[in-house]
Amino acid sequence: MTFPRTSARTRPISVRDSVPPARAQGELILVVEDDALVRSVVAQILTSRGFGVVEAEHGEEGLEIVRAQHHELGCIITDVVMPIMGGGPFMAAVRQAHPHIPIVVMSGYVDDPRVREDLHAHDVEFLPKPFTTDQLVGKVLTAMARQREQEAKVS
Repeated sequence: MTFPRTSARTRPISVRDSVPPARAQGELILVVEDDALVRSVVAQILTSRGFGVVEAEHGEEGLEIVRAQHHELGCIITDVVMPIMGGGPFMAAVRQAHPHIPIVVMSGYVDDPRVREDLHAHDVEFLPKPFTTDQLVGKVLTAMARQREQEAKVS
């Protein structure tokens, strides 16, 4: 297929030009990640997109925050492999006490069978590391929307 030549100046259109970046409504997100740099970057990204953020270094610290602020949490983002309490036991404890809180698991261990087992056992969204800003925000928004849909079906 050929198109006629034109002398008009054109500029390629990118997806970024046509779709505004997803933004939050101030929902509070708990980020549970043992790597301080990753935790900080994730928190900065989420804050820049309109989320409130609380941070935890491992699962036990995350559970303390969940116990204190579960009514306020819009979503939890957690790593899988962490010291003290890893993502699997952390997710199990959250699901048992507060099954309504959406969870996004971020991990670089994509092919690890334990990671896949945790994903299926706890009904969570998965975000493989490394990820882009839009992928991170998109997964969080997807997890929260999915939870709202599930709650609407029950009501």
